[in-house]
Amino acid sequence: MTSPHDQSEKIYRLILDQLEELWLLYADTDDEEEAGEDAPEESDRDIVDAMVEDGTERGIDEESLEKVFKAVSALAKKAQDA
Repeated sequence: MTSPHDQSEKIYRLILDQLEELWLLYADTDDEEEAGEDAPEESDRDIVDAMVEDGTERGIDEESLEKVFKAVSALAKKAQDA
């Protein structure tokens, strides 16, 4: 049987893998690809709102979700600016 610590570590590693994928996605985005799309801040806000809504429907605390997804959005923006 796997311990809660081992299970948690596995989940955190999966999250890290996904964050890396997001970082690379945004790092490869250039400004020309975004021409004609919503302002990046508006698009990011829409994504954060959708994820918070989905999470709260799953019973996860809304305030905590908003903090997490805002942090993820900020990480993506840093990748894009790099």
